[in-house]
Amino acid sequence: IWRGKLGAGVAEAAAMQAMTEAELGAMETMVRGEVAAAREKILAARERFLAIRDQVDPLARQAVALALDSYIAGQQPLVSVLDALRAQGEVQMDAVRSEVRLALAWLELGRATGKVGVGR
Repeated sequence: IWRGKLGAGVAEAAAMQAMTEAELGAMETMVRGEVAAAREKILAARERFLAIRDQVDPLARQAVALALDSYIAGQQPLVSVLDALRAQGEVQMDAVRSEVRLALAWLELGRATGKVGVGR
């Protein structure tokens, strides 16, 4: 009687170990996927932020300067300066939104790797 119960207990423990190892493997795969997705989000958000900061914003500033110079020279109406300023403001808001998306992507990576918070 005891041998049968002992054998059943050992078999149950082995089955539980196998189930736990399978769950661990599934969790590791899930975490790897989350980390890879977060990394891709970071790369895309960084690329967009840098493009706005390094290419689009300087062009918007240049457009404002040109519109202002044209207005001062009497070649353009004031509304052209105001339109350029509005467009520059939209570019700056896009830059802020893209920087926020980049920060959120970094937070997602931190959450996926368990390293969220200051000083970790």
